[in-house]
Amino acid sequence: LWIELDHPDTAAFSDVAGALGLHPLAVEDAIQARDRPKLDRYEDHQFVSLMTLRSEDATAHPEVGRVMVFLGEAFVVTVRQEGGDTLERARRRLQLVSAKQPGALEVLHVVVATVVDDLSATSSQVEASLLASAERLFGDEPSDEAHDLYRITRQLLALAHAVQPLIEPLRHLSTGAADGLDGERRFQDVLDHVLVVDREVSAHSELLEHLRGSNDSRIGLQQNTDMRKIAAWAAVIAVPTAITGFYGMNVPYPGFGATSGFVVAVVLQTSLALTLFVMFRRRDWL
Repeated sequence: LWIELDHPDTAAFSDVAGALGLHPLAVEDAIQARDRPKLDRYEDHQFVSLMTLRSEDATAHPEVGRVMVFLGEAFVVTVRQEGGDTLERARRRLQLVSAKQPGALEVLHVVVATVVDDLSATSSQVEASLLASAERLFGDEPSDEAHDLYRITRQLLALAHAVQPLIEPLRHLSTGAADGLDGERRFQDVLDHVLVVDREVSAHSELLEHLRGSNDSRIGLQQNTDMRKIAAWAAVIAVPTAITGFYGMNVPYPGFGATSGFVVAVVLQTSLALTLFVMFRRRDWL
């Protein structure tokens, strides 16, 4: 018996929970859909909570959902609290691999495998986005990657929250440590995939930190370059300002009231400004 509930509320869940004897705490978790991935064991059934991720790419806002599975000896209840089609794809996948009526463990296995495959695809998206940011950051015309790196950080955090808590439940399932699973080991392959994704998340985090540091260093270097240019132009402009101020005083000085004074002032301003400009240009300040 496989029952699927789509975004159920307390009223919609009450009949199913009462008929199958589902634990109230597990039912509450399934309705609220806020828990991390986990495996809870009760007297006559198991409760598995999974986190799903969906996004167009690694720089888009990730849509986080939940898929929960109640597993008994003769029934499976799946609960969808997401906007995706995880359970539909799991059903199609199960129909392809099994022509007979699937057992409870087979349903749980295919649902978990579908979720893990999606997490692996998300990890690949994150890797592709990180490499694209690195290409732009270290390319011939570097760009500011702070915005995209922030979005990738958000996606990576969501991926870590979905993957890392899932490892321990899968260890129980893969070794048959969960009550009533009779030493089931079919989840070992899924566990291996989760461990691979977990290692990828760690590698992505290291690369992300490196790119953020490089981006900050590039921005700091650009700001230093801009400050040097501002300071150099301020020095060039200060020379004619000082000379104009001197010759603008209403006191007698050599050349006061004469054409020669004007010529001297213009020559001094031009020559000193050009000298400073050439000097700063040679030092790559301008």
